[in-house]
Amino acid sequence: MTSAENKDKENSPSRKLSSEETEVVTQRLYTQELEKRKKFEVHRQEVFAKVRAEPKHISNEDLEQHINRVYTQQIEKQKKFKEEAAARVDAGRTPPKQVTESELQEMVQRMYYQENEKRERLSASLSTKYQPNGETKKLDKDQMAESAKRLSAYDFDAREEELFQKHVASTLAPTIKISKERIKEVADRLASKK
Repeated sequence: MTSAENKDKENSPSRKLSSEETEVVTQRLYTQELEKRKKFEVHRQEVFAKVRAEPKHISNEDLEQHINRVYTQQIEKQKKFKEEAAARVDAGRTPPKQVTESELQEMVQRMYYQENEKRERLSASLSTKYQPNGETKKLDKDQMAESAKRLSAYDFDAREEELFQKHVASTLAPTIKISKERIKEVADRLASKK
């Protein structure tokens, strides 16, 4: 190998590293990663030290005052509020009215019987308006026989064929008969290699 070929091989992206070069690159990358981790851990500890509050020791007297303020006073305030609300409701409340038997009968009459009568009158007026009692049409024997004959002697096959021609046949592709000579021409044309 000439020196130019050797340089090209060293600078080419696909050249192989020797075992010593591999060891040096591995050691360098590994130590870089360890240093990054150490720096991150130190930084993290500094941030936690700034954020972390120093523990405080509370005296028993301060603890009692805190519990009293947070818990006991709140319960007393809620109890007082409920008592005031009940007093306001009781002050605005009137005593219940005593209903006599005649007043009760009058209410039942008004709410039940009069409403039923109103509903029946409305129903009757609507039924006369929309359901008049006109005479029903009656057929004599000849008309009935003609109707029965017309309904029972219906040609379903003809009607089905008429509907098929009208709705389905128009959408089907037309069928074309091809002669034997034409079939042979088409087969020869498809089989020939050009």
